[in-house]
Amino acid sequence: WRKMKLTREEFRYLKGLFVGDGYKYYDKKYRKRYVEFYLNSIKDKEIIFFLTSLLDKLGLNTHYYKDKRFNCVRLRVINKEFFKIFDKNIDNIDNKEFLGFVSGIIDS
Repeated sequence: WRKMKLTREEFRYLKGLFVGDGYKYYDKKYRKRYVEFYLNSIKDKEIIFFLTSLLDKLGLNTHYYKDKRFNCVRLRVINKEFFKIFDKNIDNIDNKEFLGFVSGIIDS
């Protein structure tokens, strides 16, 4: 996270939000790595705005998909390095970083 332009709390928030509402997968056919966040398009407008601002800070292109049937928004990032962030163990969170992680979980 040190190479990124995020604060430690923002980084942990991103990880917490991923644990609650995130999904990642590797497409073997096209060799692409996807990280996705699924949020409610009505209730989670502020969270969507904050998440896109964090992803913009990282310089990532975010693909925005809205499913009107379920009031769902899917934010997709196709990036190998971003995919690897969520491969690391999230069990070793110390007290200083715990607040950002829990904030992400709560918002999810």
